[in-house]
Amino acid sequence: KIGRHGGVAPDFACLGDRNNVMPDPPPCNKKNDDDLFCNSYSEMNEKKVPWTKIETGPFVAAVRPYFHMISWEFSDTGFLHKYGRNLNDPDWDHPNLVSIIITRDPLSRLLSGDGHVLHKYPGYNKKGLSRKKWWDYAAYENDKGTDNFFLRLLVDEDRTNNESKNHIEEGMNRTTDEIMELFPTGITQEHYEHGKSLLDKFTVVLDIACLDEGIEALARLLHINIYQNETTTELMKKKHVHHRETPKERIKYNDVYDYLLAKNRWDIALYEYSKSISLVNCEDLSIVSNQTTTRIR
Repeated sequence: KIGRHGGVAPDFACLGDRNNVMPDPPPCNKKNDDDLFCNSYSEMNEKKVPWTKIETGPFVAAVRPYFHMISWEFSDTGFLHKYGRNLNDPDWDHPNLVSIIITRDPLSRLLSGDGHVLHKYPGYNKKGLSRKKWWDYAAYENDKGTDNFFLRLLVDEDRTNNESKNHIEEGMNRTTDEIMELFPTGITQEHYEHGKSLLDKFTVVLDIACLDEGIEALARLLHINIYQNETTTELMKKKHVHHRETPKERIKYNDVYDYLLAKNRWDIALYEYSKSISLVNCEDLSIVSNQTTTRIR
């Protein structure tokens, strides 16, 4: 099991060590507060995330006796800049580290929002948002989740905000190019190429579009039996809810969709690249499924 009764991962939603499984290190003899072996799990998993290249080896050695797996979750790119760190920093090539990154279609991601987005834009993911509010979310209220979110996690490029007024509220029309000029992303092909090179460093890339199959393939790769208990078996039998409608159909407004498509151009390109190196190619699964359906008929 994950994180319970001596499980292999910290027992908390964000994988913090709520049960204090990993003891704090003994007092350091050195006066240097940055001694790599003088960090508790909470310190290693909060202020020092992502780990630096020099920290990776010692932190892996410190954590491994207590946990087989830990997770880093980033809901805001500002978190990285707060501590002056980014995903370029860890030693992804360390021999004792197996790294896994999960990718997602950028437009699907911005439609999946967290509690903050659901509270601020109720109904946005169920076709219940007005055109004016959609533009607030897509551009005018500078939400970081709509602007190359995943790519910004991989490159050191922060955003700049713009205080322009919503053109729908002002009774105006603006083209995609005009809004792109108002809200430049600062993301270029150079950032995209760097993102590709960083993705290549991860041991495993998984696509959330077929995460169940990806986890099963990963388990086989690591020689882990994920069906060793009834709870896991039942969980894996439950299929994730996948929206049959496309992001364009869910966003509903063509001008908003066209803008988000242009705005997230390089993030989308990176996702397309990630599919070519993913452990499981979701499109191959779709082809097999369609062929099977055809044969049954």
